Amino acid sequence: MSSRVLRNALFSTALVGFCAVPTAMAATATGGFQVFAQIQAQCEVDSSTTNMDFGVVDVTIGDTATSQLAYRCTTGTQPIASLDYDFMTSSGGGTLAYTLYQDAGLTTVWNTTTTQTLPAATGFASADTVDVHGEITTAQAQAAGVSVGADYVDNVTVTLTF
Repeated sequence: MSSRVLRNALFSTALVGFCAVPTAMAATATGGFQVFAQIQAQCEVDSSTTNMDFGVVDVTIGDTATSQLAYRCTTGTQPIASLDYDFMTSSGGGTLAYTLYQDAGLTTVWNTTTTQTLPAATGFASADTVDVHGEITTAQAQAAGVSVGADYVDNVTVTLTF
């Protein structure tokens, strides 16, 4: 037998042997799982809340001012807001009392004991707002300890309970 014939015979045998080897089939299996979450009610006082500025107060008539309390809560959450404040102070140590109200008619005080239930939130995408009304009465403007020409300031702490 010639070497060429022998070589072809060996190649053919190897080829047949290779083809005769069973190939593994890829198998698949499917299943699944569930994903769970619960959204927690959440609120925050938004940075777009505006300051209240009484400007220059005429002690013979007092003054009123309005600011907007902006808040963000999860959709449908209806927070209760309390306002914690005392009185304004000047750099010279003078004090000036004022009162915050829930209504433009200045009849319902808004503080830590008289709170306001805010409208249900529309969601965190945009802030909801309510007006805060303030008043400095003539008696407050004329009280002892008020320094003429002084600038007065106070920081109001807003607490949202939900």
